[in-house]
Amino acid sequence: MWRRTLCMQSAGPSTPKGAVSPVILTRTRKIPASVLTRADLLELYDQLTEKVREERDKEISQLLRSANNGDETKAMLERKADEVYTIGITITATNGESIFGDSKDVISNISSTLDLSSIYFDNSTAFQAEYGTPFRNRFALFLDFSKPSVFDFSHPVTDPTPNGSAFDVSGNDTWVRAVYDQFNSFFESRKTKRNRVYPLSAVIDDSVKHG
Repeated sequence: MWRRTLCMQSAGPSTPKGAVSPVILTRTRKIPASVLTRADLLELYDQLTEKVREERDKEISQLLRSANNGDETKAMLERKADEVYTIGITITATNGESIFGDSKDVISNISSTLDLSSIYFDNSTAFQAEYGTPFRNRFALFLDFSKPSVFDFSHPVTDPTPNGSAFDVSGNDTWVRAVYDQFNSFFESRKTKRNRVYPLSAVIDDSVKHG
């Protein structure tokens, strides 16, 4: 699904305040039934981090062109960029407890005994907290591991169980196509036809390999 809007807000620190940003594209997709291991989640985090760092480097280059091009200025910009060009991760258990962080350690430290409810990734939370506006090139990924009640008869047993797992990518055309294709390739390679009852499941055990 594609949506196209004209963003009238500041797109980031290198955009003059009040300037009209480029047309923003948005593409979303429901995630197919998949099985994910801890290694899969870490791999996905690394892939997304690479994309975010590319955006960070572009932003720094734009800012340096309009500032004093010295090592001190560059170092300051890099420190600031490292604070806002991050990937936030929220892990929620079925008991309602949540863990939040912006490094892969959050994934590495998931207990194999944790009863997962959901995992949420996004690259806009820190940026919006700093600048008061969403990052122009952004993504959000929601992994829904919830399981239906055995007494839920609202859906025919032959139908796949409704699930909220989805990803959403917004920004310029180049960013949207690249990140959407990356998500698509990642989940297509991990989908399964066997899991119709629980559309998304996680195996948080390093001894289990995806195959």
